[in-house]
Amino acid sequence: MRLAAAIYNGRRVFGEVRGDYLYIIGEGDLRSYIESVGEPKGEAIRISEIQLKPPLINYVICVVVNSPKMLGHEDPIEARRDLRHPRFTIKTPNTLIGCGEDIRAPRGGIRPEVEIALITKRKIRGVPDMERDILGYTVFNDITAPALASDDAYYAYRRDPATGEIRREYIRGAPFIRKNIDTLGPIGPWVVTPDEFGDFRGKEMYSIFDGEYVQKGSSDELIFDNREVLSYLSRIMTIEPGTIVSLGSIGYLGGSRDQSEYKLPEREGLLEVGVKGIGRLSNRVTIIDL
Repeated sequence: MRLAAAIYNGRRVFGEVRGDYLYIIGEGDLRSYIESVGEPKGEAIRISEIQLKPPLINYVICVVVNSPKMLGHEDPIEARRDLRHPRFTIKTPNTLIGCGEDIRAPRGGIRPEVEIALITKRKIRGVPDMERDILGYTVFNDITAPALASDDAYYAYRRDPATGEIRREYIRGAPFIRKNIDTLGPIGPWVVTPDEFGDFRGKEMYSIFDGEYVQKGSSDELIFDNREVLSYLSRIMTIEPGTIVSLGSIGYLGGSRDQSEYKLPEREGLLEVGVKGIGRLSNRVTIIDL
């Protein structure tokens, strides 16, 4: 089953996607579906005639550096050894936009990060049941503005673990400012339930800017899979229904060993990210001054 949220006749609705149509279930977003599962009421609207919106509005818990290339590694075993467990950051609700809405990119350039995101439908604490606890999977573009990295950074006196000396160091800081500019979180176009999505591994992933591939690979590249990420996260916190967890991105084609340096050409254009078994997100990039 595929579920989506949209704006129709000035109201927010959600429903089931069948072919080229959205069959309305009710008003609201997929949080309403989680709280009260319904069946299509028969009203069908052509998807090409509506504006798709984010499946629901919430904070996104994002896995960072979940592929060897993002760590500067070629060997996945070495990458897993160095990382040890999933690492996380937060994407705020103001970033979320739907398929077809404009990305307002700050000057200095942005980089796409194609990711698979899951949405929970039950409260999870401990080992998750990946069929029962997950509403489904969607595509997430965890866009970063590398030029704003300095706004997250600072200097501090820290002890060097190698020498034991305390010295002034440059701290990159949590990736907050550079990830949480309005519109830097396209998500959708719909949510695919676990029974239809199938195995997490082996899913092709890509990003394309103005017809040229920026990322091209698969979920096989990810160090930690969906179950490992959710199991680790649910050990340290209670995961509420409607939580969005994005599972990390693949590396870029070309560029330096430091993948965090990658950014798109600073111009307007069409940015597309996709995952096999879910679909493709398409958004126009516009340039703004902050």
